[in-house]
Amino acid sequence: MVERALNRLKQFRAVATRYDKRGYIFLSTVTIADGSAPDPRNRP
Repeated sequence: MVERALNRLKQFRAVATRYDKRGYIFLSTVTIADGSAPDPRNRP
């Protein structure tokens, strides 16, 4: 389950390459990316 979550986050370039220098900005980017990623459990 953790591996799937990390693979979904890696779809976002800013998360995969970590453009942000500061930790709190990177954490907010990860939070936004995680919230906007589609949840595979919500499929009809």
